[in-house]
Amino acid sequence: MAVFDHPTIGRFLVMANCLPTHVDTWSGLYDLKGSADDKVMVEDGERVPEVHKRCWNVNWMICEATGCNKGIPQGRMRYRLGKRRAFDLPIYLTKEQKEEVMTAVREDVELFKHFHLMDYSMIVGIYRPPPGEAAKEANRSRDGLYGKAYAAQHGGDVLIVHFGIIDFLQGWTSGKRCANLIKRCFAPPPISTISPPRYALQFEQFFEWKCVHFHLIGLTTFIL
Repeated sequence: MAVFDHPTIGRFLVMANCLPTHVDTWSGLYDLKGSADDKVMVEDGERVPEVHKRCWNVNWMICEATGCNKGIPQGRMRYRLGKRRAFDLPIYLTKEQKEEVMTAVREDVELFKHFHLMDYSMIVGIYRPPPGEAAKEANRSRDGLYGKAYAAQHGGDVLIVHFGIIDFLQGWTSGKRCANLIKRCFAPPPISTISPPRYALQFEQFFEWKCVHFHLIGLTTFIL
């Protein structure tokens, strides 16, 4: 990552892509904060449209609050259920992979906390490569054009997992403080609009819980 000052245009932040651009079909693509705002972006290769509940959708609010699904459009139902799956979905890594990922997470959130930043997300891309292509796919990330690929075998599947923290320049503004008061009263927990120290702790603890490591017995882990 680097910052450049242009004499007339302004300042630019330049960084590698979090995700590779050559993957056309993601098995899963997730935007995760460790809160009720987590969401599925792509599931089984199909994009999941965002269908938000607005204050004027009174019937939606009543149906969702009471557990009655009548009157809620199918798109909204799919999006809402996807948010729960995104929060609950385990990410399988080896012990060494998890230690590496969590070390990076802790270093990043410490920096964000120092500069009073919050509301950042972890984008997680899960890809099932064609048979025999996993080692090649894992090694492609070494060119530095995008985030590191993690490959591991679990439950008979070989998965390639990409991580990257995005949207990390949101400050703890007066608007965010106001939103915190509103969400504490009306939004389902855990909420994401919280102070930078609390956000950093919640974010780190969430991925410590979410990244599940397993022991390899007679399995092959690719060079990472």
